[in-house]
Amino acid sequence: MTPPSQGPYKSSPFPSRGSTLDYKTCPGCGEEVPSAAPRCKHCFHDFGPEVKPRSRRLVGLFIILAIMAVSGAAVMFYITNFHSVKENVVIDEETKSVVFTRTYADKLESDRLSFNDVEKIESVVGGSKWEVALLLKNGDRKVINRSVDQNLHPYAVHIAAVMERPLVQVNEIAGFGEQKGTSEIAVDDLPTGDSKKAKEKSSRTSRER
Repeated sequence: MTPPSQGPYKSSPFPSRGSTLDYKTCPGCGEEVPSAAPRCKHCFHDFGPEVKPRSRRLVGLFIILAIMAVSGAAVMFYITNFHSVKENVVIDEETKSVVFTRTYADKLESDRLSFNDVEKIESVVGGSKWEVALLLKNGDRKVINRSVDQNLHPYAVHIAAVMERPLVQVNEIAGFGEQKGTSEIAVDDLPTGDSKKAKEKSSRTSRER
């Protein structure tokens, strides 16, 4: 026997309530629709992933930038006010020692170095700096004066004469007919004229880090 014609209407693509298909409730209209349905057949609510408005992303970005700016300002404030160091170096001829005093925002520290621990005095002449340092017998190097606009060689000659140590001159500038290099001046060969001129200056120097 020929089955009856289905007519112009087809059956619904959604299974009946008696099937085992899971259902979910549409948040738009409250109707139940199959869990696999990408869109509600009643109100056409889209069940796809929620797209956050662009404005929310921009607000979040601004908040992150503001937090970074505040954190950076706090770090700079701490470094400027609590971690800055002012160091004074005193050549004490009476006790034959070098006194290093470091002044912090909240404390004061000092170290004393004997002349006997110093092997040589180093005078550095460079294109952008002048530097005077103590070369210690244990291999360490301690800078006692530094400048970017003043020739410190007379000061180095004075320190070498006071401490009775050889002077090592490091030339980092090569002029016409000159070469970069290092030369050493013995204690007995120190220029007396430069030493007298340097003695007019104080043995106290300060520098900031």
